[in-house]
Amino acid sequence: MNDRICFIVEKSSFFKANFLATEGFVKQENFTGMFGMVGLAECVNHLLGIEDPKKGFGNNEEADQLGIKIVQKIEEFVNSKEAKYCESTNNRYRLHAQVGLDSDGRENSPGCRIPIGCEPEMYKQIAHSTLFHKYFPTGIGDIFKYEETWLKTPMALVDIIKGALEAGMRYYSGYLANNDVVRVTGYLVKKSELEKLDKKKQSLNNVSVFGKGARDFSNALDRRVHESTR
Repeated sequence: MNDRICFIVEKSSFFKANFLATEGFVKQENFTGMFGMVGLAECVNHLLGIEDPKKGFGNNEEADQLGIKIVQKIEEFVNSKEAKYCESTNNRYRLHAQVGLDSDGRENSPGCRIPIGCEPEMYKQIAHSTLFHKYFPTGIGDIFKYEETWLKTPMALVDIIKGALEAGMRYYSGYLANNDVVRVTGYLVKKSELEKLDKKKQSLNNVSVFGKGARDFSNALDRRVHESTR
């Protein structure tokens, strides 16, 4: 990581020559290095010999506690390393929960997320998220898929989001199950554009290619649908 940072700062002269820097949009002293991780759920389930992911990370107290220990150890390791040219974070790296690649498949859930299709009830999923979000100052998030009747009680959903953030979640994202535009992971895609690709037609947005891969290899569109109870 230090080698890459040194290349950007010293050899490529990005912060001296790039227009973003010369025109004042970015400053070197505001940047840091992000140490990314994926697949905590699969790691924990493997170490505990849990074959059914619905009985593992996110649905199992022992698995969750092991996950916390692992993340704490990673945080300790990352904080022990000096990061060159990272003045904004006291010359230390910061943990980042990677969303992964569409080619990662089911074997690597993004960051600390519960495997898709194994999510518990919404309040349990939120409580689980609060255990891990505090360790990732440069980015982590969870995605919730809603049944369309939530449209009738939008303020109830706002209260849930406020409560989640107050409880320790750093980023809360969601979408309606029947929407054309849906959140895959770190980006949005249109289901109608994916259908075009399925029919070997041109898509106007190149992110659709990543969305198709995430759908086909990671079941990214098959998250649990959270129903409204009000």
